[in-house]
Amino acid sequence: MASLSSANSSSRSPKKYDVFISFRGEDTRFNFTSHLHDALQKSQLDTYIDYRLKKGDEVWPSLESAIEDSTLFLVIFSENYASSTWCLKELTKIFDCSKNQDYLVIPVFYRVDPSHVRNQSGSYQKAFEKHENKGINNNQLQIWREALTHAANIAGWTCSLDRNEAELIKEIMNCIVTKLGPKYQSEDYLKGLIGIHKRMAYVECLLDNGSNNVQFIAIWGMGGIGKTTLAEALFHKLRFDYEGFCFLANVREKSKKFGIDSLREKLILKLLQDRESSIGMHDAIYPYVMSRLGQKKVLIVLDDVDDVEQLKILAKRQEFGLGSKILITTRDKQTLGNEVDDIYVLEALNRDEAFDLISINAFGNDYVDPKIRKLAVQVTQYASGNPLALKVLGSFLHGKNHVAWESQLDKLQKLPCLKINDILKMSLEGLDCEEKNIFFDIACFFNYFDVEDVIKLLDACGYSTIIGLKTLEDKALLDIHDGSIYMHHLIKEMGRQTVREESLNDPKRRSRLWNSNEISKILKENMGSETIEGITLNLSEVEDMCLSAQAFCSMPNLKFLDFHKNFNVDEVGSKLQFPCGLEFLPDKLRLLRWEECPLKSLPATFKAEHLVKIIMPYSNLTKFWDGVQNLVNLCKIDLTGSHDLIELPDFSKAIHLAEVHLHYCFKLQSVHPSILSLHSLRRLGLMRCKSLTSLISNTHLKSLIDLNLERCSRLNKFSVTSENHEFELYLSSTLINDELCSSSGCLSKLDTLRLNDCKSVKSLPYKLSDLRNLRRLEANRCNKLAPNLRSIFDEVRALEVLALEDCSELFELPDNISFLSSLRELHLKGTNIETLPLSIKYLSRLQRLDLDGCKRLRSLPELPPSIFSMTTVSCLSLGTLDFLLTNESEEVKHIYDDYGRGQFALFNFLNCMKLDQQSIKAAMAKVVLGNHKGIYGTVYMQYPGKIVPKWFMYRTTQNVVTIDLNLIPQPWDDSFIFCVAFSKSTPGAYIFAAWFIDGEYACPAELLLRTDEFTLSDHVFLWSDRNSFGEVQRKIAEKKRDAQTNTYHPLLQIAFGVDISMAHYKEARKIKECGVCPTSALEYQNYIQQIQLQSLQPHPKSIAMEAASRKRKYHSLLR
Repeated sequence: MASLSSANSSSRSPKKYDVFISFRGEDTRFNFTSHLHDALQKSQLDTYIDYRLKKGDEVWPSLESAIEDSTLFLVIFSENYASSTWCLKELTKIFDCSKNQDYLVIPVFYRVDPSHVRNQSGSYQKAFEKHENKGINNNQLQIWREALTHAANIAGWTCSLDRNEAELIKEIMNCIVTKLGPKYQSEDYLKGLIGIHKRMAYVECLLDNGSNNVQFIAIWGMGGIGKTTLAEALFHKLRFDYEGFCFLANVREKSKKFGIDSLREKLILKLLQDRESSIGMHDAIYPYVMSRLGQKKVLIVLDDVDDVEQLKILAKRQEFGLGSKILITTRDKQTLGNEVDDIYVLEALNRDEAFDLISINAFGNDYVDPKIRKLAVQVTQYASGNPLALKVLGSFLHGKNHVAWESQLDKLQKLPCLKINDILKMSLEGLDCEEKNIFFDIACFFNYFDVEDVIKLLDACGYSTIIGLKTLEDKALLDIHDGSIYMHHLIKEMGRQTVREESLNDPKRRSRLWNSNEISKILKENMGSETIEGITLNLSEVEDMCLSAQAFCSMPNLKFLDFHKNFNVDEVGSKLQFPCGLEFLPDKLRLLRWEECPLKSLPATFKAEHLVKIIMPYSNLTKFWDGVQNLVNLCKIDLTGSHDLIELPDFSKAIHLAEVHLHYCFKLQSVHPSILSLHSLRRLGLMRCKSLTSLISNTHLKSLIDLNLERCSRLNKFSVTSENHEFELYLSSTLINDELCSSSGCLSKLDTLRLNDCKSVKSLPYKLSDLRNLRRLEANRCNKLAPNLRSIFDEVRALEVLALEDCSELFELPDNISFLSSLRELHLKGTNIETLPLSIKYLSRLQRLDLDGCKRLRSLPELPPSIFSMTTVSCLSLGTLDFLLTNESEEVKHIYDDYGRGQFALFNFLNCMKLDQQSIKAAMAKVVLGNHKGIYGTVYMQYPGKIVPKWFMYRTTQNVVTIDLNLIPQPWDDSFIFCVAFSKSTPGAYIFAAWFIDGEYACPAELLLRTDEFTLSDHVFLWSDRNSFGEVQRKIAEKKRDAQTNTYHPLLQIAFGVDISMAHYKEARKIKECGVCPTSALEYQNYIQQIQLQSLQPHPKSIAMEAASRKRKYHSLLR
């Protein structure tokens, strides 16, 4: 503990010494007291003993100061203790300082009877007689007698002649550690560490403190993210549970300065608590030392490790006793090798945590000018949750006015903070030249890009990009998830500043350019250089420029050219103009991204063999070039919105071309046959190419997965096939019919077919495609298809999604819909069906049923229990529906989304004005029971009604409900059911709900309901929430900590409201009643029990519905 007292005294205790020993030197100095003092040292307890007096110091003032600066007092009473006036003065002072806290005084009776001390008898009586003879006044003697009596009445230890002193010392040490532990485990050292508690809890869970395993746990993250701070907090909290502990700070730096062997020796000596002067690490003694270490349960923190060899040398698993824990902090995951059991990835602070941290450092408890508060939010956004940046910037701006804040923000847009940048730059150490180039390219050009695109672009530069990205990711310099590359803002700025330092005053001498002003100047003055390898220019940030035809002639090594615009800027026309055309583009280009390019064609001299991507949307191109180019590296072309494009060149040598996007190329009359012969082609987009009349290929393509011809309004001839079983074909709003045939002689495999608004289609294209594995069919508004559904269903039995919306000629579905055993979604919105076939109950995988706007729909038969989304909005004739619950638990498995969460369940009966109460109750029972069983993640239900159901624990006509947590029965899963009854309203009005703690907003309650239709009467909206209360509990816990009292009881409320700001009409929607019910409430449990016990019989009209269905089937056969 002595080692920590110097570095972290403020986080431990205000006292200098852990223990003060009061003893009679001539009795115990060279025996019992010396052994006890040695044990205290080995336990790292900073102990004051009289030989710490320095020569020249006055004895009593020094002793008095040491007593005042000690936490705990160890008094060793021996035969001659009372004969020393120094000892008696020490004892009196000790009781003055302990202030009636007797537990801070530990008496030890060394070969003396405690009664002699208590009653001043025996040797203690003789000592006081001598003091009287020396003329010490009676008042002083009485104070000493009372102190001795007081001390002897405190429980302590007796060391008689037959007592094992070694065992006694162990007992005393355990007592001392127990007494000191809580004082040192106070949370004072956590003050100002925002968000530390939950992060500590995560690591403690990984540490598995109850196990006897030797565990290695790493804390990994970018520089400045708080790894060392988290490790220090854990070390302070957990160290008293171990027999030895050591925090080895700055391993990276100290191993370079002193050598790794020196650090290892320091670590072992610290754990064993041997004095460096009395033990060495030479061969003869090493086995003995390691044997002792192997019997100890230790806690070790190795901070800032940057080499796997450091880990292997400093901490070997077999060297430590059972239950030992080793924490490692690092910004390089590769240094961990296979040595660790688990890795905790330390994430940045969230938005609220970040603002709290900068507020502590910038404002303290001072009043904050609202202007500065807004600027602090901007600084918080700049720091992107990095604690180091927040502390540095907050401390720097402390006490400064808003003008200074604005100036600093402006500076940060141009230059990163030097102190932050230097710490982050350390992560570049150990990168080779290629890895650094990959890092700089991403920092300057490719942050947020698709990782596969970046790999292709950088591989074309000759880099081994995959292993390079892995190295950068392991060093916490970037993150790869969901298929994209993400680089923290501060890391990106550090990389850009490093590039800027290539030539601080002459941008054209830098390898990469991104500053709009600098690029504009270089282009306008035609002053590029061979050094420049990449340019990215945001055209929204520059004025219109007229450039020379030789603008790029001085940049022959340019690999990346990126001219782009902001999506949210409404600008028309190119910012760059070339009055004399463009004579030259560098042949080394890998990326050519030029939005709104003003050129009619690319320079005739341009050789595009290195190009990987051509991204030129909304260009003025009429063509690329003449002839055939060797485009062996080309992977993607995007000319979306190039309205003047007439033709495409020969791409027969583009053997890796995978994507071609030509949407909205209105004048494009044909697609070059070479494109439709490329087996590498995966996506071809031609949406709204209005001049395109045919698309035919004799090649049976191998890779084509996506072909989009929607709204090619003149397209009447089509024959393209693919053997890719994931092929998706979009032919909506074209002139094609069902006479399509294969020109390649092979049937196309097909996953998805979209035929919306194809008015001439009567059947599916069986001569073009093999439809046996078709999974998705959309034929909305294809009225001529409706009479042939029976034969269609017989051919598409693998169908999972069927959409027949707004088919006004669709009056009924054939009963062989049961053949579609894989069907998950059925969309019949706006059709004229009156009911569904009884066989629909056999569709055991059906999850979504959309019947909105089916105004002739009167009833629904028994539906499969698998349904978790059913909407019948404005089904004005719907009177009955049938839900069976009896076998639901056996037939329905838990339904999860792509993230492993329970699915969102929706049952919407908005404006179903004729729906009877029995049907509503059955639907509610299904919703609530599914939520109770965990089948659904979140449930929403809306239906015509006026009141909140009676089983809700809290019901009120006010807009605010107050929740008393003490009244909620336990155990409880933190889940709530909410309900609102509201008046009829106009489209676009929102209902929302939010939690409040002590009158302050806490978080939303999982709700934002917006209706796009008029509600024709009062309605009830019911929903569940399993998530938000976790955030509420976290904020309550924070408030309890801030209150520093166990009597704090939060005022917890949930408020309901209406937002009409987006409504079509400003007629207010009124909330008439609100309800809240915890899922452990007695009322809720009784309702669940009622549902489970009560067998809900089919609706009385079910028999009539079955008869009506048979009658319709008979008439259908007559037709």
